[in-house]
Amino acid sequence: MPSERKIALEIFNRLERQGPGDEDCTRKALHMIPSLPTNSRVLDIGCGTGGQTLTLAEELAGSITALDYMPEHLETLKRNMAGRKLRASIVTQTGSMFDMDFSKESFDLIWSEGAIYIIGFRRGLHEWQHLVKAGGYMVVSHLSWLADKVPRTLRDFWMNDTEVLTVRENVNVIQSEGLKPLSHFPMSSKGWWENYYMPIQRLIEQIRKDELTDGEKEDIANLQKEIDIYKEFHSFYGYVFYLMQKS
Repeated sequence: MPSERKIALEIFNRLERQGPGDEDCTRKALHMIPSLPTNSRVLDIGCGTGGQTLTLAEELAGSITALDYMPEHLETLKRNMAGRKLRASIVTQTGSMFDMDFSKESFDLIWSEGAIYIIGFRRGLHEWQHLVKAGGYMVVSHLSWLADKVPRTLRDFWMNDTEVLTVRENVNVIQSEGLKPLSHFPMSSKGWWENYYMPIQRLIEQIRKDELTDGEKEDIANLQKEIDIYKEFHSFYGYVFYLMQKS
């Protein structure tokens, strides 16, 4: 996300999702979980404005705690809840994934789409699994290489911000953290183009007409570069859903 708060609010708070995502993929991942209690307790970490949170609440009974560090995102989620037929209750909580004060083993399912990169894949799995009940589940989507050999330009672009591994390497990380890998699948291109980059591109064109600071111009340029990188190299990488179970 851009460093300038104005740009973050102008662009990301107006998106249904703050990262690549697809309602169909959310449902697919949820339905791949072998079994959940009838009234499950779910923690959605880094929920943003809650595109996936609302999908989960339509599918599940029980309760969902939607956690995000930006209260503006949670206010958008609250507005979007109005008029929706939801089976599960949603409670929003402003907070950081780095400092969560939930009781150990208090959730049946931890969900996080496109947010675990903030804390790091390994660290996130290591720390978050303590909040899951024995036999409970974790589902995360994470940027992953889809090929063993990746162009240098692409690798340099993404590795400046986060460690990116292949799917096989991420499955090894899951196992090394004592979790049982259940399944994984790549997100559809719709989650990138239609639901994320196309809305961002439209907003960029609108915002470029405004008077911007040098920092905001740089953030806009970085967003545009990310879009251009995906256009050229999308066959080499993508978000992958990882499903796992705690012993």
